[in-house]
Amino acid sequence: MCENGASLTQLKLGLGQLKELNGLFEKGAAQWKMIADSFNHEDLALLLSEAMEDSSKIESLLNRALAEASSSHDHHHEVTITKI
Repeated sequence: MCENGASLTQLKLGLGQLKELNGLFEKGAAQWKMIADSFNHEDLALLLSEAMEDSSKIESLLNRALAEASSSHDHHHEVTITKI
């Protein structure tokens, strides 16, 4: 850990975890929207569609944050994490 309590690597790992969680949310919202559509709950389906759009915005912001963290020149004690 760095003096501030977290390293750049830990920050990037956390951002990656948020991206995965957001993807899981988006998948779940899409499934519930299909169910709402099948029961003709148009208002609920619309709200779920809006939630999915917000999730896409979150994904974009997380990608930007991860890119910013990755381009940081503070690579002191940074390690590379390879997804398995």
